[in-house]
Amino acid sequence: MISRTDIINITLKIRKNLGYSYSNIPNILKIEVDEVKRRMYILCGDRPDRSILMGPGGRVLYQLTKELNLEVIVVRTLTDMMIKIERIKQAINKAEEILGRRVPSDVKRVLEERIIPLAHKEIENPLRRILPNMDEINIKVAVAFSGGVDSATSLIYTKKLGLKPIAITVKAGPYIIPPHIESRIKEFTIRNNIKSEIIKPKADFHEIIEKAIMGHRVPCGECHKITERTIYDKMKEEEIKIVIFGDLLPTGCHSLHYDEENEILRINLPALLALNKMDTMIIAKQHGHPGIDYKYGCPLVRLTFKRHKHLKMAAIQRILRETRAGILEPNQALKYIKGILRL
Repeated sequence: MISRTDIINITLKIRKNLGYSYSNIPNILKIEVDEVKRRMYILCGDRPDRSILMGPGGRVLYQLTKELNLEVIVVRTLTDMMIKIERIKQAINKAEEILGRRVPSDVKRVLEERIIPLAHKEIENPLRRILPNMDEINIKVAVAFSGGVDSATSLIYTKKLGLKPIAITVKAGPYIIPPHIESRIKEFTIRNNIKSEIIKPKADFHEIIEKAIMGHRVPCGECHKITERTIYDKMKEEEIKIVIFGDLLPTGCHSLHYDEENEILRINLPALLALNKMDTMIIAKQHGHPGIDYKYGCPLVRLTFKRHKHLKMAAIQRILRETRAGILEPNQALKYIKGILRL
């Protein structure tokens, strides 16, 4: 059995061998080991403790994983877990508030039997993430699928919750969904036995593209609105009452929204569970997704940044917001920002 003292001693030895400072001792609060999957979960006090265990670029943790002959070591902090738990509690409160209204039976059942129990499970053990494995119920759910790791994770969770996900991709053209992303969407959904539909937008993108290329604005906001409207129209055709998006930033009570007029429940599932980018990367890759390359936005956005440097600031501000919220690690944010500045 690997003890707290063992981890500290090996970590300090690795830091010394790599030429890093080894005078500070990390405050390790808890260790859990999954012998079958060869994974270790370490809970430490705060960010400085995590930094000691990780090392620059994760080099110390990489060596620690090798020395302990493990597949993965996950390091979390008590301070981050406290924030995570509070965010999930606020999401539960929002779900219960929606249940207090007059909602369709599908919405009621999904919230009562799937979403709220899942959220409580996350609170019970925020250190070690275990995907649900619930019995199937005949409720169709639309999942907005861009092909990225966040929406891929939403798809996997939706299926594991025993629901019937339909991956809906709004394809406005190769400048927004390029051929390799379309192939990834098809491959991922086929691999995970999920129904997929790639549909055309209900509005014309020419004005959005023209304004972006002319440097008037970053196209993401307008593009997102059209994507939402198109998916909602598709839901009406299919008589679907629940849609799931892969947004990470609108946490807590903002992770759920009920549209009373159209009787549609929107769930930003990764945000509801207070997942971060590393979480969605791991979950998506475990189910056949290639991961991320730290390129910001679609080809249209990158072309816009190349032609109009002043618009890069909006993207960098977004990255900084996600970093402040704990969604991105500083090294991940730095990769995105470097990529933007190189355009």
